[in-house]
Amino acid sequence: VKSSTHIMTQGPSHLRALCASLQFNVMVVCPALSFWGSCYMLIQYWLDQDSWTLLRKRVMFANMPMCIFFGLVLAGQTSHHKLGMGCPTRAWILQVTYLMMNLWHTMTIITAYRFINLGRGRFTGCSRFAIHVVCWGFPILSTTIMYMLHNDVFHEDIFQEADMGFG
Repeated sequence: VKSSTHIMTQGPSHLRALCASLQFNVMVVCPALSFWGSCYMLIQYWLDQDSWTLLRKRVMFANMPMCIFFGLVLAGQTSHHKLGMGCPTRAWILQVTYLMMNLWHTMTIITAYRFINLGRGRFTGCSRFAIHVVCWGFPILSTTIMYMLHNDVFHEDIFQEADMGFG
């Protein structure tokens, strides 16, 4: 097995091959694994209703935006990368779903902390409603405000047509 230093000294074509391979793994393989993992977790959650727990619900709520996020990342690597939407629209959806999945992961950790250290994991009443408002609504609201204040925050295509996607 040749080291990356040996490949780099062989010239630009070898370096391009190394970079393309890394780029392919980062932009296609990792999102594909994340997408299918999220889909599997959603399907498994709904098929095994006997084991619904509070923490699994939180993870399930995080997997819904994850499927959309990684699905858009993967679709962006095909020849149909525009999906009938403009670049700002795709960027807005990616930003919202990214924030949603991270807020739901944070809520999973907070719920686990409450369960382990405080002996009470469930949120009830207004707290339960507030969690959903924050985890679903805050990403939409904050991303929309950001876009309204600085409407070119999601720039038009930054790549040339030939540079878009792998397809």
